[in-house]
Amino acid sequence: MIRDIVEEFKYWEARAGHDVRALQNVERELEQTADSGMSKSVAFLMFRNGFRVRHAEHMQIRRPKVLLGAICHNVYPNFQSIPLLAFCDLVSLSDAKNQQGLDERIFFDVFRDDFNDIVSRLPKGFTPDYYFDPQACGVSVPPAGIEESPFPTVAGICHTFRAVNTDMIARLYDVVLPVSKPFSALFSKSHPDKLVLDVPFGANWGSFHYTIKNDGVERDIDVLINFTDVVRPEYGEYRRQAIELAKAFKLKYGHRFTIHFAQKCNKQDYEKTIVCSKVVLNVCGFNGPYNYRTCEAMNAGAVLLQMDVKFDVEPQKMEDYFNEGEDYIAFNPDNFETTLLEILENPERRHAISQSAMAKMETMYSCVAIHQTILNAIHAEGPERLVARRARGFEQFQNWMRVLATSPAHHLYKHQLFGMLACGSSSFEDPDTIRYGIMGVTALERAMGRQGAGFIAHGALRQSFSNGYINAIEYLDAMFSEEERTLADTWFVACTRAQCGLPSTDDLMTVKSALEAAIRDQSLLISADSLCLLDFLTPVEESDTARKQILDIPYLLAAGDQEAQNQIVMEYMLWWTDYFIAKALDLQSELSA
Repeated sequence: MIRDIVEEFKYWEARAGHDVRALQNVERELEQTADSGMSKSVAFLMFRNGFRVRHAEHMQIRRPKVLLGAICHNVYPNFQSIPLLAFCDLVSLSDAKNQQGLDERIFFDVFRDDFNDIVSRLPKGFTPDYYFDPQACGVSVPPAGIEESPFPTVAGICHTFRAVNTDMIARLYDVVLPVSKPFSALFSKSHPDKLVLDVPFGANWGSFHYTIKNDGVERDIDVLINFTDVVRPEYGEYRRQAIELAKAFKLKYGHRFTIHFAQKCNKQDYEKTIVCSKVVLNVCGFNGPYNYRTCEAMNAGAVLLQMDVKFDVEPQKMEDYFNEGEDYIAFNPDNFETTLLEILENPERRHAISQSAMAKMETMYSCVAIHQTILNAIHAEGPERLVARRARGFEQFQNWMRVLATSPAHHLYKHQLFGMLACGSSSFEDPDTIRYGIMGVTALERAMGRQGAGFIAHGALRQSFSNGYINAIEYLDAMFSEEERTLADTWFVACTRAQCGLPSTDDLMTVKSALEAAIRDQSLLISADSLCLLDFLTPVEESDTARKQILDIPYLLAAGDQEAQNQIVMEYMLWWTDYFIAKALDLQSELSA
């Protein structure tokens, strides 16, 4: 039926040709069909969106228009783009040339194109209300020149435990959407010049009812556990505790109930098991009080059984969004068994809870509701005012470069792009360009190895890089005058030499003493570019935990207090210094043995 309806509309579009009145008749029929219930069909939404984008200059019925960032990459539509189709006319960026045939997809080469190229490729008559990246701290990359956007830019921020990177992201975008209420308060302190909104899930996601639903499938899994027992600072010990509780429950009641562990499954199996489950166990992390699984379980019609957790950021209250006992069930280690038994033995209560949660997800927490809140806030603030108060020129370009520089080490294409730009100059005449060059050669080594030399414009620097990137770093470091070189610069070179197997215990001890004195006297101001240096040491097994515990989480919690944040940064620098001193002394002991 849906296919027939779409094919009929295709016929009428083709017949209309360039007849504006006929196209507007098709538009009215499309909107009436959508209002009759067809807006729940992905195929229908896709066609309607394509039609409206193709003929944007002739459309009479006003709908919001959104330009979606590169979060989709070459996967379209996906769970982030599909629900947006119900809210707005949508054009999205693609890095796949084979999708150029779709009017609503703009091919964007992250290494060649900039935001002006994107704007020039927008369909005629399509003027976005805003540019939106639902996970600006994720794998998508902000286009070069985004600071020149003629319309507001909006960033959803989920991974708040990457505090340095998310701080740089907030400097770049006009509207910032942290993942939940306590983080909205912190970002408001750090960025009073930005429009920081408290919207559900930070618009990183919304209801999944387009992609996850139970179409009459038998629920033959009583309890589903589909997360791992990983222990990381952003999760604490809670996931491990919950899995141990579930295993003990299975040992005791496995003869009565099907307790299913699906901890390492692909996306298809993940969705298949969650819609077949009566109860879904969940544990949230630091960036709570919810996660994808919270909403996926609710959309699947299962009962969410979520562990009460406590982190340093407060208050993280599920009750701000969902009612305990009505939309979900909370538990702690002491009441897990009795709570789970009660809900398993009470199908009527399970049904009531699952239906309440599902209804709330599909209405209050739909993508339509969330983005209407965003659009209303932008209109209330004034789109022109948001754009006008944005940083301009080189300052905003630096903010963009800092977003790339502080991205996680495994986002190699971001580091490659940063390195190409930082090393594209044939001269290094001031401390900023020298520092960027040092980070740039490190980024090229990380992303491309020796092949990165091809993107270094400076002849002598390119030759030094070919002999090992530490040689390139030392070549650039020698360009600093003594007045220009900061403690952060000295620290980075000493640590990088150690990481390359060339440690100088004396240099490291000198840096350690200087850091300890600066921490004691609170005398060192860490610039934004010096802060970026922290991301160019290659992570080691111990550093992921140290970074989150010593740097990122405390840095976030100290929002608005630059003095405290400086101290936190120096403590993290000291951790790395002590790490390399210990390694150097171990090496000396081995050589002398």
